[in-house]
Amino acid sequence: MTAINEKPTMEITEYISDCSSLHEVFDAGRNSDSSSTKSIEAGEEQELTAMLVHRRYQTFENDLIEGESEDFNMDAGFRPWLSAAAGFGAQFCSFGYMNMSGVFQAYYTANQLSDLSDTTVSWIFSIQSFVFAMGGLLFGRVSAMYGPRKVAFGGCVLLTVGSIATAFAHEYYQFILCQGVCMGIGSSCIFFSTTYGITTWFYARRGIAFGVAAAGSAVGGMVLPIVFTAVLNATNSFILTSLVASAILFVVSALVAMISSARCKPTGVQKFEFVKSCLLPYKDPIYAIFVFALFLGNLGVHGPFAFMSSNAIATGFSPSQAFYLVTYTNLGSFFGRLFFGFLGDCLDQITSFMTASLFAAITVIPFWYLSTGYVWIILVAVMYGFFSGGFLATYPAAIAQISPPSEIGSRVGASSLLAAFGALGSAPIAGAILDATSDYGRMKIFICLMLAACAVFTSISSLKYRGVRLRIG
Repeated sequence: MTAINEKPTMEITEYISDCSSLHEVFDAGRNSDSSSTKSIEAGEEQELTAMLVHRRYQTFENDLIEGESEDFNMDAGFRPWLSAAAGFGAQFCSFGYMNMSGVFQAYYTANQLSDLSDTTVSWIFSIQSFVFAMGGLLFGRVSAMYGPRKVAFGGCVLLTVGSIATAFAHEYYQFILCQGVCMGIGSSCIFFSTTYGITTWFYARRGIAFGVAAAGSAVGGMVLPIVFTAVLNATNSFILTSLVASAILFVVSALVAMISSARCKPTGVQKFEFVKSCLLPYKDPIYAIFVFALFLGNLGVHGPFAFMSSNAIATGFSPSQAFYLVTYTNLGSFFGRLFFGFLGDCLDQITSFMTASLFAAITVIPFWYLSTGYVWIILVAVMYGFFSGGFLATYPAAIAQISPPSEIGSRVGASSLLAAFGALGSAPIAGAILDATSDYGRMKIFICLMLAACAVFTSISSLKYRGVRLRIG
């Protein structure tokens, strides 16, 4: 191996202790001693990475204070994967609960909110998704300033309070405040705090780490609908059913808060500059095109979660059969999130995201569009869960891939702004098409077009990222 630098290893490890990208370490090695080397080959970078990753690892007990974690390894050891486990639990509580929107949509329109249209009821879950996504502008930065553990504890409280309040809600505005706003903020707190922690602990294995964390969404989406349906059938009480769900959310989110951590020291209070953090990243055309693709994908991807159960009921299936479709969807999502996270590490994250978007569109048209029997609908639910899970799991890592290391956090947060509006409009637009035409087929066409358009614009962003010049005409 060509000599990189005569600096002691300790200086290098101290250099990356502030959570700088490994690429900055490689660049520092290049520039510090030009007489010893002019470039570092890919294999040599891997050797240096291994040297930095596999140095002596301190135990978890030696770092109970979050602010003293800068000496810990990236990508290897107990603490990084504990952070990934916290992300798993966070997504169990956040996305896992939000993925039940189809169950709540079907139940509310048949019971408490039976006098309202599907579109009106769907605004509850769209507002929840919007508030959740908008939180990315705030809670990632707050986690960096004060540490993810404090933010996650706040999310635990809001999730539990919102879920208990939902149990006793009767009016439409009460569901919006409790389930849409309060639980949306709580989910955002717990998700973005643990996501920040994962980005500080992982570099080379970031894709699979995000995949492991995202699998929690699928597990929550499988477990919570089964519990909801079983308790509701046994007690015939929505209040008791919601209280049981609240207890589960409290236990899991409290554990998440206790084990959440970041590799970096908290930075303390920092001034928030909206233009610099949220608008200037769009000067990069690669990033701007990708976020536009993400917006289009969010317009479509949430529709099946909200309307697959009601579509099955309209086709002639019982409510119990329809509610279990959410479980099948999340079963597929579990494997999809792991697979596309692994695929992103093997190929690249943006290609993994584009593939998931394209095949999610193909699942809607023709498979969901033409399916009639319950077995076929189950297969469609599993397939859509697999590919939509890959879509939702890989976009943060894809943004990290196309962003400068120092701007990853701000760019992920800035993307949440536009993605939030896509999530806000997804179910209401699909519901409006359904109300206007009474035809699930046209709604499915809209969802397919949005996901296909997402794949197209992602491919354009990917080509520009690779330096391919695109000419029209």
